[in-house]
Amino acid sequence: LDAGATGTTRIFGVNSAGMRIGDGVTGGGYLLDNSEFSRIRTGSLLIAAMDVSNLPVDMRIGNLAVAGPLVSGSTIGLPDGSVTFFTGDIRAQAPSGTIRVVGSLKARGFGAANALAFEDATTEVDAETGLIEILGAGSDLAGSMEFLGRRLHVAPAATLDRLQLDPFYVGRVEDLNRPLATPRPDGVLRAFEIGTDNEEAVLIQNTGTQFLPAGILVSADGPIDFSSSPAPGSIEFIVNGQIMTPSGLLTGADAYAFLVDDSNRAVFSADSTINGCAVSVATCISAQPPQNFTQADTFAFLDTDTATDTASVSSVVSADPEPAADEPASEEERKAEEEGAEAGKRAPIPPPAPLINTRPLDPPVNVEEPVAGSGNPALIGGSQP
Repeated sequence: LDAGATGTTRIFGVNSAGMRIGDGVTGGGYLLDNSEFSRIRTGSLLIAAMDVSNLPVDMRIGNLAVAGPLVSGSTIGLPDGSVTFFTGDIRAQAPSGTIRVVGSLKARGFGAANALAFEDATTEVDAETGLIEILGAGSDLAGSMEFLGRRLHVAPAATLDRLQLDPFYVGRVEDLNRPLATPRPDGVLRAFEIGTDNEEAVLIQNTGTQFLPAGILVSADGPIDFSSSPAPGSIEFIVNGQIMTPSGLLTGADAYAFLVDDSNRAVFSADSTINGCAVSVATCISAQPPQNFTQADTFAFLDTDTATDTASVSSVVSADPEPAADEPASEEERKAEEEGAEAGKRAPIPPPAPLINTRPLDPPVNVEEPVAGSGNPALIGGSQP
């Protein structure tokens, strides 16, 4: 299908068993595999499926590669072109139904105004197998994701199925904030900008760890700004992730403090959390409960004002805490131990380190000015370098 770099292509699926896009997707319905998708050339693309009442999921997206205008073999050629996945009433153009991403949906070559959009009632991403990522011509995050339905759910398949039956089931907050059994520390929604419109709930699983929560990776230059005026307490926001800011990459309680303040706090429901921090409170001391350490755990507290090399640290950790049974300690050794114990009682407990993740994920991004997306950037927005 070739509509040229400035044309528009619309594909309508009318199969009563639904639609499958990409590779590695099981089930019935119409299938458009990745090889077929790669032979589409257009300016903007719409792929639509009917909302079938007896199907829990109307469109499933597997492993799919999308090429933007900044690379060769472009799927979409317009600098502001988009790829939109739609479920609902096709004739009336009324979104409804469910789209689930079960594989890696990767877009590359996207510019600042290019977007992947999802129009439905609920967009789901399997946190264990799914991924949505948008890159520019290189490895930098770029473009925007636009979720234009009422609900966004990112969680393991079992949790997604449970949320379909009861989106308010007791224990959902704990389930979503609990790390995955196999962590995915880079997150599963990765773009320069993520926007939502008319959302009732944004639920994003912690794909990282207790102390370095992950789930989304997106840029932001300030607190979440709702361009509309949601009613107080109207949005359930249980989100885990990392935020690229002008001063660095934030996670844990630091990301919460950056995104929430008195200008937006009232919009969220009472059970809303960001990285485990309750949005209803002004300060989150710790994003996660304390760890339960055992006697097998060994620690070395180092004076940060004293230069200590690796060998010294190793010797502290591995040193035998007691003399051998057949080698009684000398008077000098006993005296040194007593003095060390007394000093330990007087030593202050070091404060916890801030939850700032300094490991490299993407090359540095300079955030300068806000860039408006084509949807309502009501979740988290950013700006292009």
